[in-house]
Amino acid sequence: MKKVFWTSCLVLFLAVPVSAQRVKVKTGYDKQIDFSKYKTYKFGLGLPVANMTVNQQIFANMEQSLTALGLTKVDGSTKADIEVSYFGGLGSPLTIPPRAEYVAPAWVGYWAPVYTTMVAQTSAVVTGELQFEIRDLSTNHLVWQTYASQNILDSTLTNPKKLSEVVHNMIEKVFDKYPKNK
Repeated sequence: MKKVFWTSCLVLFLAVPVSAQRVKVKTGYDKQIDFSKYKTYKFGLGLPVANMTVNQQIFANMEQSLTALGLTKVDGSTKADIEVSYFGGLGSPLTIPPRAEYVAPAWVGYWAPVYTTMVAQTSAVVTGELQFEIRDLSTNHLVWQTYASQNILDSTLTNPKKLSEVVHNMIEKVFDKYPKNK
């Protein structure tokens, strides 16, 4: 009985950090478009995250990913092939409340059932969400859209290095989905 209890506790404690590391990406694009024809891009208006440091990192990582795809950034006055926009935010925290666990009867001056309170989580989890859109500027047609989400531990939000790794990983996964047809 004790072995089952402690195994359950271990699984519960490990479940949140494991789920907090997975990036979920959903993508869609116009399959009629030859994406290899796009050579230049500029950033469009979106809805950036409120945290300025994270916002700057998202743009830096987007530039790095777009450059790796062979695209060149142009300034606002130069005509670009595509416009890249992103929308981002952090969702509500998920917290697991403490709950009472039943433990088999024990001797407490007499045999009686014992209830213990177990704290299941030491840190809140929020959902980081990013949506990217690429629009062909010659037709104003939306050609690519991707949505990414990831559970982020509250402790990660206060650690700039860990947060930087999470942002980099999310954007890398997103732009891995960019169509690379020739």
